[in-house]
Amino acid sequence: MQTSVAPKNKVDFLNVIRFIAFIIVFCLHAKNFAPQAWNQTRFPWLTYTPAWAGVWIFFILSGYGTGAGFFSGRYEIKDLRDIGKFWWGRFKKIAPMYYLYIGFVMLFVTPTLLVPNKEHLVLIGKLLFFIYDPRVDNYGLGIVWYLCTLIKLYFLAPVIWMFMKRILTTRRRTMLTMILLVAGGLCLRLLARYIMQKTGAGAWHIDVYKPFYFNLDFFAVGFCISRLRGLERRQKGAGWKRWLSFISLIVLILYNNKIYYTASILQRHIESQNLFENYWMIYQDLLPSLYCIIILCIIKFWDIDREYEYEKFSLKMVWHNPLRIFDKFPAVLMTCYLFHANVLKALSGVIASQYVKTDAFTTHLIQMIAAFFVTLTGALLISRLNHKN
Repeated sequence: MQTSVAPKNKVDFLNVIRFIAFIIVFCLHAKNFAPQAWNQTRFPWLTYTPAWAGVWIFFILSGYGTGAGFFSGRYEIKDLRDIGKFWWGRFKKIAPMYYLYIGFVMLFVTPTLLVPNKEHLVLIGKLLFFIYDPRVDNYGLGIVWYLCTLIKLYFLAPVIWMFMKRILTTRRRTMLTMILLVAGGLCLRLLARYIMQKTGAGAWHIDVYKPFYFNLDFFAVGFCISRLRGLERRQKGAGWKRWLSFISLIVLILYNNKIYYTASILQRHIESQNLFENYWMIYQDLLPSLYCIIILCIIKFWDIDREYEYEKFSLKMVWHNPLRIFDKFPAVLMTCYLFHANVLKALSGVIASQYVKTDAFTTHLIQMIAAFFVTLTGALLISRLNHKN
């Protein structure tokens, strides 16, 4: 975004949102290694964070970044060579860490996958080509589904661009397209639930949550809102809208925590006929669209409507504005996402044995803090080595 205002030492707020999205993924996975007494503590629902929502947020922001690249002219699609160039750029961004993680898990976590047989060869072959198979969950590789889905969405990005540039010619058309995408995603998820209930076949976390076509609305709507950068001027006096959108996200996450805990642990209202008590349907089918709307508002008010550019990141800038530290997080996000569960598993037993007499809340808090900083440190080291190479 071109502005006449001098650059400011402010944090890119979308990087704060990326950090929050990772934290809600991290906290839920950390819950899997919590002491058994954790659910008897005062606020056990706090760690039942909506990890699914964290991934939805990642998809929206990925779509927004990709769309901004196309609409700004950074990515040009004139012929098949340009499409290939774009795909190669996305592949180079994802593949090194993806393959490094798969190799690490197969060598040091579940080497049984290297035992030669038909099933293992098929699974390894699929992984090499970014094809997720639910059976890899049994070998500690379930987390790679996100990158397998993301690479497919990037593969579709040039097609989305060619369609969007013809449709999104005015602000009104752009807004209408976003409404249709959000509504379409909601209808598609509700239809999937209806079919699964009628047939008794399928599993939501495999057949709805992970396939790229059920996440296409998140990516496409993020792609779509990036068009507003060139169609409207910044709206002045948007400060209260910014904070309202952010507070709405935090409130939604906390509400999501509560209903997730209630449905999964207390086993209440799992299939209630009352819409407001059918917590699984609310979380899995209704809240995705609400997250989508709130993140779109955050993008609009915090990024599209800003009147300044960001000063180049440096440690000096962090000294004057500590929030700038979040601007370094995207560089290590993928590494943190892939390896955090392994770090949690490795540290959980060690810390639990050292704090046998400590209450469950304190023990789990120590586990999470230690695992987070170990993960972050390792990701920073890998990033530094990768940057040097």
